[in-house]
Amino acid sequence: MTVNQPNDAHVPAEYQQDVSQLPRELRELLLAELNAGNTIVDAGHSHPAPPVGAFIKLANLVTTRVRQSGDGLHFSARNNSQYCGEFTDEDRRFFILEASIADSSYPDMDEIRARLEGPGVSPHSVVDEADREALKRFDDSREMTYDRWREGTGYDLAAMMRVSEPSRSAIELSLIPARSWRDVEALVALGSPRAERALLDASRSVDVELRMAVISRAPHLVDEAGRLESVLMALETVAMFGGLSQTLDAVEEFHPPAVVEALFRGLVHRPGDVAYHYATVLAVIHGILSSRFDWSMRPQLLAFNTTNMTERREAFLKLYDLVKTTPTFSNAVVEQMAEGLRGAHP
Repeated sequence: MTVNQPNDAHVPAEYQQDVSQLPRELRELLLAELNAGNTIVDAGHSHPAPPVGAFIKLANLVTTRVRQSGDGLHFSARNNSQYCGEFTDEDRRFFILEASIADSSYPDMDEIRARLEGPGVSPHSVVDEADREALKRFDDSREMTYDRWREGTGYDLAAMMRVSEPSRSAIELSLIPARSWRDVEALVALGSPRAERALLDASRSVDVELRMAVISRAPHLVDEAGRLESVLMALETVAMFGGLSQTLDAVEEFHPPAVVEALFRGLVHRPGDVAYHYATVLAVIHGILSSRFDWSMRPQLLAFNTTNMTERREAFLKLYDLVKTTPTFSNAVVEQMAEGLRGAHP
């Protein structure tokens, strides 16, 4: 029996440049899907990919492999209106997305305003020139560009707050469900009961970045148990360019014993670049470094950025021996981890 092998023949010309830049694992997945009859419906350089990367969106769910992490790829189910699943690699710059079953477009704000204002009212008849200008500014700010991604620039919230009440309600509806930290930031600014309900939903999302965005921007909405659950979930899964900075910000403020234990576990089990940042934040919360931007220990902490597990364990023990002498450290679970590593590698 002849088995069809993935090939580039099924890649439409307009997508070939983006496809050629995909990391090997993602490219093989994409070509296998195209070979099996799936099709590309969109490609771009915005959320969830940074502008220096790209996403490729498929028309249907992936069927050529199990929809879970493994073989160098990370899978996340995303229950939102843009896409329902994503595959990415550790760098999180390129993504294969599965199109949402629901309509993936933002709701039409004119249509929403008309519904809010009642039958027989043209939305354009109630939008004056100032309102129209503010709406245009807000809409323009929703487009993700490289500079906005690099600088972490959100939406034009000043313009959002200047529009009329019907227009603001339309914007609010277009932000629900929240899809990114920028949506979260805008919902926090709106502050309505409906916006807060959407933020609570986001705080329970399978999307770690959304959870951490709510914790950092609306901590009053999340109780301590929910905060702990989200931080632990993030520490197990977060990646570079995928909410790591927000997670570390949260950890600096909130680090009960379970969080410290998760950080130490990550020194051994998470990718090297992530382990380096976990080591840095451990040094900060135990008073060894003044901030995550204090590079006085950088050569020592960079030892975590390796795939050599012997070197990683040695770095773990060296940091542990330093941390355990600080007055803020007391954690029996971490002590057991260190004893186990020391016993296995005297």
